[in-house]
Amino acid sequence: MHDQRKYPRLAILGFVNLKIKDLKLQLSGPIELISRKGLGVYTKEKISPGTPVAIQLICFKGAETLDFSFTGIVTGSRDRILTPYSTDNEIRVIGIKFDKDINSREHLPLYQILTQNKKKGSVKKPSLVS
Repeated sequence: MHDQRKYPRLAILGFVNLKIKDLKLQLSGPIELISRKGLGVYTKEKISPGTPVAIQLICFKGAETLDFSFTGIVTGSRDRILTPYSTDNEIRVIGIKFDKDINSREHLPLYQILTQNKKKGSVKKPSLVS
């Protein structure tokens, strides 16, 4: 089955801080995958689809720390279990669609990371060195 996504999803080293104003909730989690249109975040929290979020994304390009702010909307979630022996370690991945795609004018270093792999629909493994 071929992934028909417009932009490839990539695994990058980084995390996000989310603010959910309606729920007066703040949470942080590592990035699962990211594309120019949105990202997946690992979290233990349940957040309903349609919930607007403010996003601070922090990732790394070699020794450089990149820090960006976005707004978006939760599109869904799927449960993952870290260990089959305990439900205490259940986590989920929350999908978030950015209100505005990542672009070269506003987010050049992040845009460069996301466009270095030209093959559509593929997931590229993160590199710890640039």
